[in-house]
Amino acid sequence: MKRVWFLFLIPVWLWAAYGVSSDEDYLTQEFDFAIIVYPKSMQEVAERAAGKLEAALKAHDKDFGAKLHNKPFFALFGQQNQVANAFATAFPYLETSFFGGGSLMLDYFGYVDWIDMLVAHEGSHLYQLDAASELPNAVENVLGRNYFLLVPFTPIPFFTKPNLFLPTMMLEGNAVYRESLLTKQGRLYGGRHRALFLALLKAGKLNAKRLINDHQSFPYAEEKYIVGGFFWAWLDKRFGGDGIDRFFSRSGGHYINPLRLDTAFRESFGVGFYALLTEFLNDYASDAAAFVEQDGELISLSKVYAPLGGSQNELLIYKSDAKTYGSIIKIDRKSGKKTLIDGDFLGGRPFCGDFGCGTVADDRISADRYSIGMFDKNRESIGGFNGKVVQDVLGDRVLFLDAAKSYERAALYDANRSLGYTVSGARYGANGEVYYARFENDRRVFYRDETPLFEVESEAFLTDVLSNGKLLFTAPTRFGSALFMWDRGKIVRLGNADNVLDARHIADDRFLVLSVTANGYEARRVSLAPRGEAPFRTRFAFEDRQTPSIDAPPKKLKGDAYNEFSMLRFASIDPTIYVDNDGFKGRLIASLIDPLNYNSLDFGYEHTDSEYATIGYNNDRRRLFFGAIGYGRLDPADRGERDWGAAINAGYLLSQDANSRADITLWQYFDPDDRYSSPQILSLAYNYAIRYQFGHRAERGFKVALHSRANDRDGAEERANAASVNGVTRLFGDVYFELGGKFSQADSGWISLSDSTTDLLEDPLDFSLGNIPHSYRANRIVGGKTVLSAAIDTPIYFESVPISLHRVIPKVSYERLELGKKERKAIEESAFAVELELLVAHRLNILVEGGAIHNDEAEKDKFYFVLKTEL
Repeated sequence: MKRVWFLFLIPVWLWAAYGVSSDEDYLTQEFDFAIIVYPKSMQEVAERAAGKLEAALKAHDKDFGAKLHNKPFFALFGQQNQVANAFATAFPYLETSFFGGGSLMLDYFGYVDWIDMLVAHEGSHLYQLDAASELPNAVENVLGRNYFLLVPFTPIPFFTKPNLFLPTMMLEGNAVYRESLLTKQGRLYGGRHRALFLALLKAGKLNAKRLINDHQSFPYAEEKYIVGGFFWAWLDKRFGGDGIDRFFSRSGGHYINPLRLDTAFRESFGVGFYALLTEFLNDYASDAAAFVEQDGELISLSKVYAPLGGSQNELLIYKSDAKTYGSIIKIDRKSGKKTLIDGDFLGGRPFCGDFGCGTVADDRISADRYSIGMFDKNRESIGGFNGKVVQDVLGDRVLFLDAAKSYERAALYDANRSLGYTVSGARYGANGEVYYARFENDRRVFYRDETPLFEVESEAFLTDVLSNGKLLFTAPTRFGSALFMWDRGKIVRLGNADNVLDARHIADDRFLVLSVTANGYEARRVSLAPRGEAPFRTRFAFEDRQTPSIDAPPKKLKGDAYNEFSMLRFASIDPTIYVDNDGFKGRLIASLIDPLNYNSLDFGYEHTDSEYATIGYNNDRRRLFFGAIGYGRLDPADRGERDWGAAINAGYLLSQDANSRADITLWQYFDPDDRYSSPQILSLAYNYAIRYQFGHRAERGFKVALHSRANDRDGAEERANAASVNGVTRLFGDVYFELGGKFSQADSGWISLSDSTTDLLEDPLDFSLGNIPHSYRANRIVGGKTVLSAAIDTPIYFESVPISLHRVIPKVSYERLELGKKERKAIEESAFAVELELLVAHRLNILVEGGAIHNDEAEKDKFYFVLKTEL
């Protein structure tokens, strides 16, 4: 009988809770418009957010022309989760979750109230994704939510939520448009975003093929938000505004083929998508022609945005290629000398001081906390800065936004002194005074301490304070964003560039300017002359008509304790398909999960050499995590009996930060087989990895694991121990080398070696190879493996064909095992494979791998094909 160890049978993305381990306790309360989940410590914020959410959903009801099919969950996460993000999803159910890290991106979003932005933006996603015609809704009422089903007795897919397959530009662009529609603030009003749009258009990079596919070129996903936002605002003007959001209801009726984008546009607007996109780009062509980019001495080019940093003596620039973490360029103000500070810095404003050098960002700093703060070159949190969005440093004084108090408006502090709130970055003056801005009477009013200095009708963001008291700030122009100076009551524009995002004064008329281009963010040393031009007030067609308001009184909350067990809901179906010489193999797992992703209940079916049904439970709400799994064999065993087994586990998260995780886990198995009545496995594992968003493998990393197994065989106790280590490093470019080794020894009994494709997950002390004719047993097995891989970017994208290619990854591997202590048997195996990173339906990433495995023990080579996907 082949032994099958069923450990975690849940999709990888379900392994971790949305919040950190041991997060605070939450409460929940149901209203007629939503089910609110919130931490008790944030009662007042939750009440104000709930009131605004109700108003936003009413506005969305009107504009989208339909109510939500199910009542959504609304989760407000506490201060252990200071993430500058939020999300909305229709799977496994309607849910939107907010995190309190918006103050980290104050100047990027240009918001006054973070909650206002989120209820407008994320609330829109609920309506977009939930929209469907009567038939899909009827199917959902019976079978629940799923990505797609197969029409009985046919290979025809039936999509229950077709809008999930709309291009990202349609979904995120509409949400960006609606955040500005409902708040009269946000990204469409910011000059920096118009500059990015026009820079891409001027460079000839905007076309249908690029815009409908989630490519991996600069500016990555941001392009879909910004260009899509301007496209929806243009549709508002082109078609009169009211009713344009009802496009999603029409698109949601395409439940057999959800990729009929052009048809959905013709049904909604009478004109196809491609014709409208061409008209939209042509309408902005003259603006792109007039758009002026900054020239001057190029210092650096970065694919990741971060504001400039510095002090009286030095200027600091962050630089990253978006495939690895970044470095800092230090420039001496007097001599102009450049120094590179290499490392793995997170993207964010750089600072250097007595604490060393770091960047202001958000990341996990412990198993119990994800925090905004200052992080060093190893992505480690620098003490004293946790929870602080540092704006400026002057001696031992720190000017910062308190993230914990900035869930709504950005709370500004000078050391322990509160300065109220700000709608712009803040700076110290030469004499220690503080400069910042507030929002009053629909204008940005700039202050020096408590004294108002001047006001700007458009969005404006402070960048520097000169020694003579003059202020530098960026603000919109007609075609983008420029640098302006305030000098004792007079505002002048500096230079003629429309793509300036940040700037620092060097001396006289010389400045360090950060600008956005079609290829990335450029830092240049330039000389700028003043021009008599004021900031431009951006206006949109929707300002000329009455639009819904999201201002609303708070909702009183008296919630009950959140119980993750009773809150379980259907989550997903996760399939894996494997085809080799022996034919088809596969796995199907259905999962239930609670809204905060604390626990899951899983049902699985495994078809390999045999057929198994499984049921499992997993809970990782606390650092002490636990789970259980049971399985039963569905096809008859060798002796006509039905095999079954079960296991329980408990573990403890020893540590976790930005780079690493260590935990210890104990498994107890139960099996009626008389060879193994109740094996126990104790595992201690440590993982370290440095990996950035678009890297093929970890930049570098390693994993160390120790295992000990004890079991009873024929009345005698058997013990075995194992150790393994695996490491990876980037050699150069996108070429990676992996090396691993493993040692297992049984004091009595044996260690098993089997075909890796026949078991779902194995005993961690055992070994596996891809192509051996039968199983082996030995009292000791020692092995090593090397893998060399290279990622080759192949940006091949299509409009009408729903499959594109991100990159191709060829890899070769060699593995050698030695079995036994005295009479050793060596087994060698080599393999060549090619992995394709595909983009399916314009936005879903899927991995396809095919290869050949050679083993001298096998009569012939094995050829295989595997599809790796997460639904």
